[in-house]
Amino acid sequence: ERLASLEKTLDIDRFITFVAMETILCHWDGYTMNKNNWRVYHDRDTDRMVFFPQGMDQMVGRGNSEMVPRLNGLVSRSVLEIPELRQRYEARFAQLVTNVMRADAITARINEMARKIEHALAEVSPNAASAYPEKARSLSRRFQQRAAFLQRRVAPSQAPIFLAEEDENVPKRRVPKVMQVNTNVAAFRETLKLTTW
Repeated sequence: ERLASLEKTLDIDRFITFVAMETILCHWDGYTMNKNNWRVYHDRDTDRMVFFPQGMDQMVGRGNSEMVPRLNGLVSRSVLEIPELRQRYEARFAQLVTNVMRADAITARINEMARKIEHALAEVSPNAASAYPEKARSLSRRFQQRAAFLQRRVAPSQAPIFLAEEDENVPKRRVPKVMQVNTNVAAFRETLKLTTW
C-alpha cells in the first residue's frame, strides 16, 4: 500500500538517484542523513514530488560511509524500507558508482577548475591563492579515497587500493538542522500516510 501511495506522489526513480548520489558523495549534511540542505518541488508535468540537493559544502568528508547510511530523512526511510525499492536503490547505487563516480575524471575536473580559481584568486588575494592548491589536492584525495572505497563495495575484485593519511580539513562538527521546503508538505505527508514529519 505504501508503494502505491508513493508512486502516485513521488518521482521514485529520481528520488532513488537523489539518495544514491547523496550517499555516494557523503553529503552527510543533506536530506538523507541529516534532513538538511534540500529542496522539494512539485513537477507539474508528472504530478510528482522531486527532491534535489542544496548547500553541498560538506561532501566526501566521510569517505567510508556505507551504501545505506543512517537514514534520518523520513521519505528516504519510507522508500528504502520497501524491499522492491531497496533493490532498485542498490542497483542504481552500483550503476552510479561504476559510471559516474570516476575518480580520474572528477580529479581532472577539480584540477582544471582549481587552476582557474587560483589564477583569479591571485588577483585579489595572493595569500589565499598560494593556499588554494593544497585545498584542491585535499578534495581530489577525498574523491579518490571515496571512489576506491565504493569500488571495493560494488566490485571488490576490480577495486584499486588507495591509501592516504587522514585529512584534517574534514569537519567533525554538526551544524544546526534546518528544514527548507518549497511546497505543500501537508498534502505530501498525507499521501504518504505518515502521522509525523
